Amino acid sequence: MKKTATVTISTCEFLFEDEAYSILSDFMKYLEKKGKEKSFLIELENEIALEIQKRLPEEQTVVDEFLISEIILFFSKLHQIKYLQFKKIKVDTKKTQKLHRNTQKQIIGGVCAGIAEQLNIDPVFIRLIFVLAVFYHLSGIPIYLIMWIALPNEKQAQQNEVFEKFAISNSKN
Repeated sequence: MKKTATVTISTCEFLFEDEAYSILSDFMKYLEKKGKEKSFLIELENEIALEIQKRLPEEQTVVDEFLISEIILFFSKLHQIKYLQFKKIKVDTKKTQKLHRNTQKQIIGGVCAGIAEQLNIDPVFIRLIFVLAVFYHLSGIPIYLIMWIALPNEKQAQQNEVFEKFAISNSKN
């Protein structure tokens, strides 16, 4: 079992694995050494806290090194920070996201939001495509309904992923 500690970022408390905290701490120290302004660092801390809240799955209570590494990579690209310690950052390459309905951003069934999440684009574009498909011989309606029935919501997709990992680990034993 990995050691954990409660860490306050901005005004939010999170439970961090020691390795994850070390990665985040090194990143923030690097920015301080590079002469980033205090206001930038405070704003970045706020953004990191919000991103952790957004990305931390409900069933996961601890921020691990994979999650914090993904967030640091995201903000490094966003703010064009050339962080040279990427060799320390760990990214879970086995973490593949499967297509699912996104019920948090849904308007009807979450199909468009799920497709947009998979493609990493705004759901509005996918919704426009479906609306245009409706006007083109009404083909958008049956496609949407089939996908609504066939695609699991995000909780079902996560449960399926856990089941697959369990089945794979048991088959190796």
